Amino acid sequence: PALRPKSPPIRSERLHATPSEVPCAGGLRPPGAPGAGAMMARCRELIGGSTDVDYDAEGRKLLEAVNLGGRGAPPRYSPCDPLWRHPQTGATLFVGGVSIADKRAELAKLGITRIVNCQEPSSRNSFEADSDLMYMRFPIGLWRNITDIRSDPNVTWRFFEPFFQFVAQSLLEGRNVLVHCLAGAHRAGTAGI
Repeated sequence: PALRPKSPPIRSERLHATPSEVPCAGGLRPPGAPGAGAMMARCRELIGGSTDVDYDAEGRKLLEAVNLGGRGAPPRYSPCDPLWRHPQTGATLFVGGVSIADKRAELAKLGITRIVNCQEPSSRNSFEADSDLMYMRFPIGLWRNITDIRSDPNVTWRFFEPFFQFVAQSLLEGRNVLVHCLAGAHRAGTAGI
């Protein structure tokens, strides 16, 4: 299985892109922007027919296969990785698994105050009652249930827009964000990228 290697130290100049390259505050690509139709066509081609996937089961298989999350986890893998640092505020976007999302001390150590839960709505937000943390539910694995998401870029944009806005606004405010699912490899990785 393809796993994320432990990340090197963050260097801000290597982790940001121009507003037209990534969704960020003031630079969100509008629906129908050049390339959106071609991107949707390629996605339809790659995805093919709809199948039901139990992403939690897939995450458990991945964790078991590499012994992540246990005391014997290989040291070369990280349960939480930084993906991008905001060039003005220095806030960082992290992607990880529930093993980080369930540890308040780890969240504090990384300065994470905003959390996107990419698991299904029945999953729990461990510290939802903590007023220092703000959660957003983004069950990305349920995208297949959205009518016309494969054929209409506007529908796709509407599905992702609240996620983009939450992350972009949080980073603009200087708040570190964790995007997580069970293993931190499928749903969170897709949303984070």
